Amino acid sequence: MLAKAWPGNKATTLDDFGASGGVAIIWDEGAITLDDIQVCNHFIQATFHITGTNVHGHLTNVYFP
Repeated sequence: MLAKAWPGNKATTLDDFGASGGVAIIWDEGAITLDDIQVCNHFIQATFHITGTNVHGHLTNVYFP
């Protein structure tokens, strides 16, 4: 489904659990590089770099049932 909604982009997902619908991080590899992606039962986190800039950061996407 992600490929149809956002063709050509990359995704890391955490499947649904109980009443939760799951979690996803979706990015364009031409614009953003994700490094050190970690997926656990209740979160996805990654460090990122925006291509062509000195912008680096940390992204955490969390859910709890």
